[in-house]
Amino acid sequence: TGEDIMIAAGVDPHLLFGFISSESDGDVDAKNPSSTAAGYGQVLSSTGRKVYEDIMGNGKGTFDNSMLLNGDTNIRISSAYLVYLKQNSSNVYEIIDKYIGKHSESYYNKLDKVLQKGGTSLAEIDNNIYHPTEPLIASTDGSINLVIQADAE
Repeated sequence: TGEDIMIAAGVDPHLLFGFISSESDGDVDAKNPSSTAAGYGQVLSSTGRKVYEDIMGNGKGTFDNSMLLNGDTNIRISSAYLVYLKQNSSNVYEIIDKYIGKHSESYYNKLDKVLQKGGTSLAEIDNNIYHPTEPLIASTDGSINLVIQADAE
């Protein structure tokens, strides 16, 4: 569409768009007939309210369920939620479990197939988020420096 879409800083874009593809097949108007889940990320209205008002800091009473059917707003809420889950999870599978509300090996497989079409995988995302290969070395002033080592040939 040529529009710039803002996603929360710190979210893995592959994971976000993997969820969107798996949850709604990219349909902004998607509505779950058996829950309040709606929009690209199939965000529940209760989750949307918590994320929009509390996590994104928009204040109590500012969220309306119809906002989930606005593509840009749904992506902002979905990405902010993924960052929140990332900060409160120990691996990508825990993020998925919390996002969909249950443990599901079949959902992992579905999401992994979507991600592989885009050139990555759940295992690769998990490694990038939770097990980076670059060592962290503390400096004398207490900050952290990244040291990137060349691959051995």
